[in-house]
Order: sequence, then C-alpha cells, then structure tokens
Amino acid sequence: MREWKVRKASQLRAEWVFLKDLAAKKDAAALGRLLEKCWNARAVSLEGDLVDLPGEVASLKEIVFFRYHGGRLSKCLPSGVGKWKHLSALDLEGAKLPELCEETKEWTEIEVLRLRDCAKLAVLPNASMGAWQQLRTLILSGCSSLTSLPPEIETCTQLQTVDLSRCKALAELPNGIGAWGGSLTSLRLAGCSLLEGLPESVTNWSSLQTISLAGAKSLKRLPEGVRGWMKVQRVNLKGCAGLEGLPEGVVNWEHLTSIVLIGCPGVTSLPKGVTEWAAANNISIGCSNLPVLPPLRQDPAADGFPPWWQLETLDLSGCGNLQELPLGLGNLPYLSVLNLTNCSSLTSLPEEVGQLALTSLYLDGCKNLSLTRNEICDLLRGSEMTLYWLFTDGCPAFEEALKLPLLAEVSAFFLLE
Repeated sequence: MREWKVRKASQLRAEWVFLKDLAAKKDAAALGRLLEKCWNARAVSLEGDLVDLPGEVASLKEIVFFRYHGGRLSKCLPSGVGKWKHLSALDLEGAKLPELCEETKEWTEIEVLRLRDCAKLAVLPNASMGAWQQLRTLILSGCSSLTSLPPEIETCTQLQTVDLSRCKALAELPNGIGAWGGSLTSLRLAGCSLLEGLPESVTNWSSLQTISLAGAKSLKRLPEGVRGWMKVQRVNLKGCAGLEGLPEGVVNWEHLTSIVLIGCPGVTSLPKGVTEWAAANNISIGCSNLPVLPPLRQDPAADGFPPWWQLETLDLSGCGNLQELPLGLGNLPYLSVLNLTNCSSLTSLPEEVGQLALTSLYLDGCKNLSLTRNEICDLLRGSEMTLYWLFTDGCPAFEEALKLPLLAEVSAFFLLE
C-alpha cells in the first residue's frame, strides 16, 4: 500500500477510501495512520490479508459504509466502533470473526449487515439485534457455525431480505420471526441441513415473495401458517428429502409463478389446492414416490380460469412411481415444455397431449411406455402440436416407432435421442 504523506488531517478530505491487496504485516500500521487522517470518510472499502483492523478505524465517526473482504480477519472489531453512529451498511465477507462486539448495539441506523461466509461466527449479539430496528438486509449465508438467531431479532420489523443459506448448524428459528411479516419479501434457507421446520408464526409473512429451502434435508413439514403467504411467487423445495408433503394452506398461493419440488421422496400425495395456482408458469415436481397428481379438469359450473391455465413448463422428471398424467392436461393452452424423464411407471399418454402446443417433450427413461405406431403418429400430428425437440432415449416404444417412414409426414421438428 502506498502511504500518502499529509501534514495535517484537515488537508485530506477524501469521503471514499478504497484499498486492496493489503498485506498483514507491511500495511497494517500505514493503514491505521491513513484512516486517522481520513477522519471524515463516509465510505471505506478494504481488501487483503489483515488479521485484525487497526484501532484507528474507530476514528471514522462519519462512516456510513464499511467493507472488508479477506479471509484472515480473525479478531473482533476494535474497541470504539460504537462511535459509528451513522453506519448504514457493514460488509465483512469471509472474515473469521467468532462474534460481533456488544458496541455494535450503538449502530441504530444500520440497514444492511452482510457477513457472508463468516464460518466461525457462532452467535449474534442479542442487545444489538434489539437496537437494529432499521435493518432491512441481513446476509448470513455460509455462517456454518451459527446455531441460532437471538430472540431480539423479532424487533427487526423492517427486514426485507434475509439470507441464511448454508447455515449448516442452524436447527431452528425463533417464533418471533413472525414479526417480519409486513416487510419480508425474500428468505433463503437453502442448505440448512439441520432445520426441521418453520414456526407457525410465519403466517404473518403477508409480503413474502420468494423462499428457498433447497437442500434442507431435515425439513419434515411446512406449517399450516403458509396459508398467510398471499403474495408468494417463487418456492424452492428441491432436495428436501425428509419433507412428507404440502399443507392444505398452499391453496392461498394465488400469485405463485414457480415451484420446485424435486428430490422429495417422502411426498406421496399433493393437496387438491395445488390446482388453484392459477398464476403458475413453471412447476417442477420430481417426487419418486408420488403415484398421482390432482386432476386439472375444471368443474363446468366453476367461474374463472381453469387450473394452471398459464403454465408453460411442467417438469415431472424423476416421478418413478407416477401411474398416469392428470386429467385435464389438454386444458393448458400455453404449455410448451413437458418433461417426463424417468417416469418409468407410465404405461400410456392421454390423447390430450396431442392437443397441446408443445415445443419440447422429454420421454427419456419411460421404459414401460406402451404405444402403437398409430397412437404415436396421432400424438405427434395433433392439431396443436408444434414440436421441435423430442427426447426418447430409453423409451423403447418411441425408439422403434421413430424408425418408421410414416413419421416423415409429421410437421418439422428436430429429433434428439
């Protein structure tokens, strides 16, 4: 680091300080002298191999944004950081801090706290959480030693984005997180492998739009409180191996556009309410022990749009126990991608498939699918069929039929086997 020579502190009016490639031994002292002179700096961004921050950082009384990225920072923040009365954002990605000091409770204006990949961070200070009532973004992804959230986190009622993904030691969430309800829009719990469930208080999350629980393999159930997620749009439950099913409350997810339910062998049935997802355009259900899907055929006396009428992609790959496709499949006017890869128990396809405007049809691994040559031709020549991609590897019925000249009449599509 090049050290600037300044005779008087008043001569240096830098509001932004950005330094990189800081070496632990060579630059620590020089950095301290520089920061002491930059007492009026409002934003400081540092990168390097420092083991600890110089005490002079506490002199940055006007600081609004502080960022340090480096894998060796292992000591607590220096004494005096409580003077950062106007701090709005703190980013200590990759630091090896075991904890945050109690002085952080003085940061009453903080809005963004980013501690991504702070693998040794075991706890958050309870008193500080109680004081951070302006906090809007909390990023703790990769904090693999974090075992719990402090009770006072319920006072952070302005939180909009919370990322706890890859917090592998986190086994439960406090009931008080229901207080995030009016503001929370995004929650990531992907890779929280010990997490067994969510508290019932989540019913208050009326503003939630996105939630990811991918890889939460110990998750057994979602609470009935999910009925309160009236605005949820994207739900990812991929790899929730212990999940036993979805609660009836999912019927209220009327704004849902995408759900991923792949790698969930414990799911053996779905509630009828899933057909109420009128806004869904991408549904992925790969549950190996799921035998049937709820019917999609609309009651003639019912008002409104038919079930899943906006659906564009239906991915049922890996549903090895699925016996048949749901009735009413032909009522999906926008369905363009149908993925039945490894649906090895399917023995037939309904005639309705020929009514769809499919561009891609995946039949890889449908080894028990039994169709005559004429049935296959009728399927591919359906009045609405616009097929461009057909995948049939491991599907004997199609592999044989596709060798026949009769299929040359089918309107142009590219064939991948």
